[in-house]
Amino acid sequence: MAVVSAAGLLLGSGGLYRLHPALSLGVTEAEAGLLLPGLLGQDVFNFLVGLPLLLGSPWFARRGALIGLLFYVPLVTLSAFTTISLVSSIDGEKVWRRLSGAVPARVIGAILVVLGLLTLAQDASGALITVPLTMCQRIPRRAVCGLSTLRCRR
Repeated sequence: MAVVSAAGLLLGSGGLYRLHPALSLGVTEAEAGLLLPGLLGQDVFNFLVGLPLLLGSPWFARRGALIGLLFYVPLVTLSAFTTISLVSSIDGEKVWRRLSGAVPARVIGAILVVLGLLTLAQDASGALITVPLTMCQRIPRRAVCGLSTLRCRR
């Protein structure tokens, strides 16, 4: 966020926002009739409000102050809301038409399946290790000492 906002402010409306110079300055009206600030105004807001909140929240939380958590929770909630609204606004038909010949669908599908299986394997391995360790705490120590693969710490 800081890098993009810095680039927007340093390069101005002729640099980073040259494709939409009308959006970079002033207030524009969105499709729903809402008034949106210019992109340069959002960059200034990111530096003056967003960045101090993002950096200050963990600092306060690390020191044990509840105010850090109170800043952090709304930021995470707004971030999730923004991500959901962004993904829901994507036109699937346009994306499909644009990527249909350029992206190998079977390779991408195989990669996603492998990543899903790796995630399941990671979760299963955590469960397989957790169950013996919790059982280990219930078994008397002399019964466990003979098992070399299962080590209990007391």
